[in-house]
Amino acid sequence: MKKTKTERSLLRLSAAAMLAGVMILAGCSGGGDQPPVDTSVEDAATDRKAINDAIGAAETAVAAVNDASDAATVAAADSKVADARSAIAAAANIPAAEKTAFTGTVDALDGRLTAAKNSRTAAMDDDQKAEDMAMMAKANKLLAGIVRRNTTEGADERNAEYAGSNDANIMVTIGTGESNETTLTAQKATVAALNGWEGKKYADPADGDSYEAVVYSNVVTPEGLKFASPTTNDAYQYTLDANSNTELTMNDENADAGWASRVASSSFDQKAGIKSFTSVLLSGDRIGKTISGSYHGVSGTYTCVVTSPNKCAAEKTSDGFTLGGVNASNVFGTGNGTWTFKAGSNETKVMGIDTAYASYGWWLKTSEDGKTMEASAFTDNKGTAPTGLEIGGLRGTATYKGGAAGQYALHSSTGGMNDAGNFTADATLEATFAANHKITGTIDNFMGADGKSRNWSVELKEAGISDNGGITGTATGVAIDAQNPHVGTVWTIDGTAAAKSGQWLGNLQERGKDGVPMVGKGTFYTEHSNSGKMVGSFGVNHQ
Repeated sequence: MKKTKTERSLLRLSAAAMLAGVMILAGCSGGGDQPPVDTSVEDAATDRKAINDAIGAAETAVAAVNDASDAATVAAADSKVADARSAIAAAANIPAAEKTAFTGTVDALDGRLTAAKNSRTAAMDDDQKAEDMAMMAKANKLLAGIVRRNTTEGADERNAEYAGSNDANIMVTIGTGESNETTLTAQKATVAALNGWEGKKYADPADGDSYEAVVYSNVVTPEGLKFASPTTNDAYQYTLDANSNTELTMNDENADAGWASRVASSSFDQKAGIKSFTSVLLSGDRIGKTISGSYHGVSGTYTCVVTSPNKCAAEKTSDGFTLGGVNASNVFGTGNGTWTFKAGSNETKVMGIDTAYASYGWWLKTSEDGKTMEASAFTDNKGTAPTGLEIGGLRGTATYKGGAAGQYALHSSTGGMNDAGNFTADATLEATFAANHKITGTIDNFMGADGKSRNWSVELKEAGISDNGGITGTATGVAIDAQNPHVGTVWTIDGTAAAKSGQWLGNLQERGKDGVPMVGKGTFYTEHSNSGKMVGSFGVNHQ
């Protein structure tokens, strides 16, 4: 019998119900007594561990923050506290009340961190205030003590120059008479070269007022002749033994004046006084000492021969090392030991010596009680100054570039800028050789002793050049000297130019190709309103 549509639908529903019942029975067979697994307890434990670990890391980071902490330590603590809050927010399997308790713990940590950061900021403010006060005091003293160079003898004299034939000492003069002359000695501490000019530091080792100075020199080391060519050469001031033509006797100071400055060995390492060496048996039943070293830049061997009980010795002098020996009473003398030097190769060329060069620098005096400072600048020539420049007939232009250095002070007692100390900078001169020689200059790219740049420049206004190279006046003939300073500099700070002030002077020297001077040096003094003073010097080379 054919089924109706309704009957067919009821039959399909009955079949579906029977199939569902079979499936339920199948699922229950073989273990229907086990309840479904509840994972909420395990998930809650995982959340709690993540929160506790994050809070522990935050506690360690917060404990590390103190008044001396750097910015990275503070940032790390901030980050760890934030991590702890994130761990609490991400916990979906613990009760709300428990999350609130965890949040309270992190809030307390955050409060401790805030207190530590506030304390650190206050301490930093105190340090900054102390640093600012110290700088203000220094700027005040230097502003009063910076003076332009004055070589005229009298109470206002402020100058420095080499003391003697070498550059081991300079003499600073402040005022009139020998009592106001102080000799400064070259120091071992190195000063970086400035635009190709060699740097050297000087200081006064005596008690009382302290002096320091920095000098830059245009030293050029020429290539010398071969060590053994010729046997005798006055230019290099040594004579090889006539018999061997290989060894140099180091004790004959009359025939070999000046050799002490060329002696070098790692064994001669004392800063002062005499160093003696225990003798050993040498060849030929001699006793003495053999030491590696160099002479005039040539590597070789030093050998000393003595008779008992003398010992080989080296004495540190202002010129270098004098070689000799000490007797039983520890008395040094060239007669107590005979030194010779033998080059590793007689074909090696000696290091030439620049015996005359231009120098510039600055000096600073601080009183023993620290209450006053004085500073100025200077130029000088080591050795005999070049002559015979005669540039009157020159025509055309020339550019000179080099460096500058000096002291400056900017002082304000009303909350303005306080800055003081020594500086280095670049120097450029532009010379025009015509019927009336003219020259201008710029000092820029300033760098303070703190290693930070200063947005300054100093314009050296137009001046004249005499036929012998002296920068002694303007192109119209207004003299620059200590008694009648020419208003010839403009100091610009952060784009703000001060009124013309101060002076600059110097000279071109060392006649080169076609008679053009090859080197220039000079000093300058400038002011910026009533709150700034600068004194410096420069050295430049023809480009």
